Amino acid sequence: MNCLFESLITVSHSTLSPTSLRRKLIKHVRDNADSYKEHVKIEGGGETIAQYCRRMRNENEMGDYTMIVAFCRLFKYSVRIVFKESRGSHTVEVFPNAPLVSISYAHDHYEPLSNSIRVLSRPIHPPQRFKPCT
Repeated sequence: MNCLFESLITVSHSTLSPTSLRRKLIKHVRDNADSYKEHVKIEGGGETIAQYCRRMRNENEMGDYTMIVAFCRLFKYSVRIVFKESRGSHTVEVFPNAPLVSISYAHDHYEPLSNSIRVLSRPIHPPQRFKPCT
């Protein structure tokens, strides 16, 4: 299930494939294990970082909050998650003043929100790792 990765790619204007983004985020979590131990413990039901990364390599495994935090840290974005069912939202902000992008979540499915980047009051310049779509 790549809907989270596809959504993050769409809202950040990345040229990565969902599989490539998944791999980069898993590597980031593995390489920075101390920063993710608590996230993985909570979401993975007590998994180790190695177990979590092994599970997340499966393309049928749904992306989760830990992957969103990794995305924010690696690419210096903030991600607003809009929960359609409850009509609430939550913003994952790792870096103050980072570009904000928005995705929605409902019924175990993530989607990009159109025009999510316009919420910012300053122009967006995607990080060098992401190239704007042409």
